[in-house]
Amino acid sequence: MSDEPVITPVDDPTVTPVTAVAGEGSAKSSKSLIKDKKKLKFGKKKSSKKKKIIIGVSVVAVLVVAGLVVPPLLGIGAPKYDPTAVYRGDVATVTKDDVTKSLSMTGTLKSAKSMTLFSSLNSKVQTLNVKPGDRVSRGQFLAQLDSSEAMSQLSSQQSQLNESRVTQQNSIDEAAQNYQNAKSALDQGLNQDIRGAQTALHEAQNEYVKASRAYDQMKQEKDNRTLQALLDQENALRSANQEAENAKMEANRAGAAVADAKTQRDIAAIERDSAKDDLALARKELERIKKDPTLKAYPNKLAELIEATKQRIAELLSEVDAKDQNADATEKAVKDAWSQQAQAKQNANHASENLGMARRQFRAALRQIDSQIADAGEAVAKAQTGVSDAKVALDSAKIHAAQEVNSNLRALRAAQATAGSGMAEGQSAIQKLRADISSAHVTSPMAGIVTSVTAKVGAAPEGSLMTVEDDQNMVIETQIKESGVAKLNVGNQVTFTTPATGDKEFTGTVAFISPAAVDQTAAPSGPGADQGGSSGSGSGNTSVMFPVQITVTGDLQGLRLGSTAKVKAIIAGQKNALTVPKGALIDSATPVDGQDSHSPKAPVSGGMMAPGTSADDGPKSVLVVENPDSEQPKIREVQVEVLVEGNGMAAIKGKGIKDGTSVLDNAMNYLDLIGETGHYVDTPQTMEQTDGAMG
Repeated sequence: MSDEPVITPVDDPTVTPVTAVAGEGSAKSSKSLIKDKKKLKFGKKKSSKKKKIIIGVSVVAVLVVAGLVVPPLLGIGAPKYDPTAVYRGDVATVTKDDVTKSLSMTGTLKSAKSMTLFSSLNSKVQTLNVKPGDRVSRGQFLAQLDSSEAMSQLSSQQSQLNESRVTQQNSIDEAAQNYQNAKSALDQGLNQDIRGAQTALHEAQNEYVKASRAYDQMKQEKDNRTLQALLDQENALRSANQEAENAKMEANRAGAAVADAKTQRDIAAIERDSAKDDLALARKELERIKKDPTLKAYPNKLAELIEATKQRIAELLSEVDAKDQNADATEKAVKDAWSQQAQAKQNANHASENLGMARRQFRAALRQIDSQIADAGEAVAKAQTGVSDAKVALDSAKIHAAQEVNSNLRALRAAQATAGSGMAEGQSAIQKLRADISSAHVTSPMAGIVTSVTAKVGAAPEGSLMTVEDDQNMVIETQIKESGVAKLNVGNQVTFTTPATGDKEFTGTVAFISPAAVDQTAAPSGPGADQGGSSGSGSGNTSVMFPVQITVTGDLQGLRLGSTAKVKAIIAGQKNALTVPKGALIDSATPVDGQDSHSPKAPVSGGMMAPGTSADDGPKSVLVVENPDSEQPKIREVQVEVLVEGNGMAAIKGKGIKDGTSVLDNAMNYLDLIGETGHYVDTPQTMEQTDGAMG
């Protein structure tokens, strides 16, 4: 058995490597090595040191036994540990590169635009030109349904509409002619009733003139004193007669005003009802457009029709409101006219009573003269009454003629409103039939892939005919865990791969992150789970997930709808930064910016992490290789700030760190060399055996 010291590095990062020495000097050698380890720049608590010494002594005992027993059994010599060896392959160069940090998610490729095609016809499919998987272009013929029944209905509906149009136009023409005749007769003075009343007035005036002359001649023969008394009574009679005439005409005109107000009220009611009918038809048309399955396949046209119909409804609502106000105003006018007519009749009755009294007084005055003059005066009075009655009759004839014109105008408007309503209903039915016939010839509303076909030749479709999806505009639908949703933002760039395209990377952009979570059974923990991404499927605990939609950008070659996409969303990054392998980072022993290097998340000296890893928080360092081209490089610790980590690399900045600086990868293996000079070896094994003996 050899008495040489056996040196073995301890892989456990919580145990300080020590040297085991065979024979009597083992305890002394162990203490010496422990003393050397105090040179490390990682501080330790006293209790930790004592604990590690005890553990180290225990390990020494085991290694002593192993050193004494195992080598003779294997027939080999014990290798020596060279603490100054530096493996050339661990010397890395600081380079400028891009470093990104990402979240991993798994999703499904889907079309950004999918359209399900329908037909409003419930008839058999005659021709079907596509199958699932076929690529189609916009406007391409896809299927044909039997439209013969709809064509027959359209022909019948058009014939009925034409007949109705002729009948209604005849009614309009007749009403228009009656109105024009009545208006022309009134304007040109040809109305027969007015002409007759004018003739009667002329005759009454002649009779009055004759009676007046005879009466005047008799009066001249009387004494002036007697004549003056008679003249006074005559003037009173004239005044009463004129008052009665005026009152009658006012009453007559008030009655005409009532009739005219009623006419205006009826016209306003017709116009209001017509506007309401138009509004109801417009609303009905809007509902039909919204429910028309054919128009749903053409969203732009559907939106235009809906917007135009809504505009028409808004206009009709304003018109109905105006018509309602007009109807209310005409109703008030009727009431006012009734009130004025009642007052006019009361005035006429009062004037008639006054006229009767004046006549009685006039007769009494006449009797005082003589009966002959009395008879002549009576004749004058009757003639004057005849003139008044003739004037009233003429005024009534004119009013009646005007009312006849208004009545004909009302009939014309009613005929026009009825025709418009009937035509609108007929046109709506024809428009629907034409849309049904148009939907029988099914074309693709967009370019894409036919993903499903439910229609069958010879059978009427039950629901949709087929679905076309746009495979030139894709999205990825995925989900992200609650722990990662705060790190992800709309606009984040992503890369992804699919099983069908292998390692080829595609690009995308996060377009939507749902503000509401969905509950689902969470997948077991796996890669990406710590970052908040979804990492597959499987049974597990209920987890809160947030839906995410990603817009695919760039190259689409090879992508297939429905494929699984493995997504990496870039949430942080540094461009053209100084980068080192993550294995070059170690936890710094001294505080940075006032931080305590012995925080719970940052291991103290001796509490090393596995090679190539470091604590998430706390200060970091790298081991810089000075004079790397020399066979005896010197190792120096330099504190750095880690900007971002990802893909096995870390972006850093630190004093003296620049592009081309040499650092040690797997830095945990070289903690003993901090501040020391080492020498290069060419293979990792050489670090364990200085004599080249490989066993």
